[in-house]
Amino acid sequence: GANLNSLRKYSNFFHVTLVELGSPEEEFIYKERGKVTMAKLQERLRKQYEGKYGQGSVIVLSQTASIPKGDVGGAKFFIRVIPVEIYLDQQEISSPSRTSAFLKQFNIKRFVHRLESTTTGKAFSKNIAELITKSTVFTTEFSFPFVIKRQRVISKVDSVLNPIQTAKTYIDERCDVMKQHLHCEDANAGLVKQALASCVSNQTPLSPQN
Repeated sequence: GANLNSLRKYSNFFHVTLVELGSPEEEFIYKERGKVTMAKLQERLRKQYEGKYGQGSVIVLSQTASIPKGDVGGAKFFIRVIPVEIYLDQQEISSPSRTSAFLKQFNIKRFVHRLESTTTGKAFSKNIAELITKSTVFTTEFSFPFVIKRQRVISKVDSVLNPIQTAKTYIDERCDVMKQHLHCEDANAGLVKQALASCVSNQTPLSPQN
């Protein structure tokens, strides 16, 4: 899949799990404007469902939290939001129909969430040989853009990149970020410095919090 962070000026995408206590999980991909962060979406959904279930009856879970199976302090509804990126395989990336940033966001129905981890189970490691990446690719019922900016997830596939694959993916991503900054007309020196620093870091990067 391709790293498409440079496209976030167009839209942000989030995987959202919605669960009413005692009912099956429902999974969706939400398409939001580029300035909408995960925290803003979490707050909007919390207020939306509190309007239905009552104040204090809705719990927003962290990205890695499991959905509770039993009673949790009287909560009736659970929400979990995870940032995802557009997923394109190598064939799609090289396709003539994907030649521009706009076209890379058109007719899209697969999204990926990546979680950096280690072979030892620790939160992070300075040893590149211990770094792995757990990925989940979600497929929606219909393609974006669509009239409705929320699409139901109909399938998902989990995979794990070994240390070599993880290192290659991380290098590719850092190169993409640097290209983005260097080709920007109003490049920010602080962001370029931050991007350069991340290029020489071999620790597992932190997952985005907003």
